[in-house]
Parts: sequence; structure tokens; C-alpha cells
Amino acid sequence: HLEKAVKLKNDDQSSLFYLAVTRKKLGKFKDAADSVKKALELDPENASYLNFLGYLYADMNVNLDQAESLLNKALAKDPSNGAYLDSLGWTFYRQGKYELAIRKLTQARRALAAAGTKDPVVYTHLGDAYAGAGDRDRAVAAWKQSLELKDDPVIREKIGSMK
Repeated sequence: HLEKAVKLKNDDQSSLFYLAVTRKKLGKFKDAADSVKKALELDPENASYLNFLGYLYADMNVNLDQAESLLNKALAKDPSNGAYLDSLGWTFYRQGKYELAIRKLTQARRALAAAGTKDPVVYTHLGDAYAGAGDRDRAVAAWKQSLELKDDPVIREKIGSMK
């Protein structure tokens, strides 16, 4: 339905964005990136779109410098947004900048907690960053917090590999 909506009105940035989100969930990362890029052409200052594309790049482990730039632009508009902070922290992790990743991901966790939210993904990312930095104990602690929020066999495997 979203593809039809975009074909009928290809300047509908909301439809393009939701099509990008849907495509990402279906594992169609390149198509998701193409859709959100089109949305960004229509609204280049939209922080949600900037964050989505930056996070998508970080998740795919591609265009990491561009991801960092997009996410810094999103954070300039909403500096305490926990999701945006998580995306930038994840980008730093992918770049091998583990200490920077830990700082941003810790900020993300605190921002989300202040908003009354806990996100298992942030704890997973934080655990990965601690593991990258060689801090096994904190990595396991963060992954366990992630598991408390959402059971995930991948996280269980990460914990098991640290023992």
C-alpha cells in the first residue's frame, strides 16, 4: 500500500519515510535507504529522517562518516533525544571508537530513562561497546539489562561467549 501511495504521490515524504521503515523491517536495507533519501530530498532538515538514514548506515556498517554527519545534524536539532544519541553511539562503535561509543550510549540510556523509557537495543549497543573496549564485566552487565527488557537468544549467546 505504501508503494502505491508513493507511486500516486511521489512527493509525500511521510509515505516515503514509512516505506523506508517497512523496507528496513523486511531486511531490504538498500531500498530503505533509497526511500528515506527521497524523503530527505523533500525535507532535508527533518531530524527523524536524518537519524533513520544515519542509523541505517551504522546498522549496515557502511558510509559511517556520512552516518556520523547525519546524526550530528539530527542531534543539533534535538540534543537530548535518546534514539539519536543511541544511533550516534552505534556509529562510533562501528567506527571502532569504543570510548566515544560508550559515552554516547550512556547518554542515550540516561536520556531515555529521564523520559521514562528503557530500550533493550541501547543496552545491547552499550554491551557491544564495552566488549569492544575490552570491559567484559560491564559488557555482560549491559547485555543482562537488555535481556531483562526483551529475551533475545543472540544476547544470551554473547553473554555465554564471555564466560
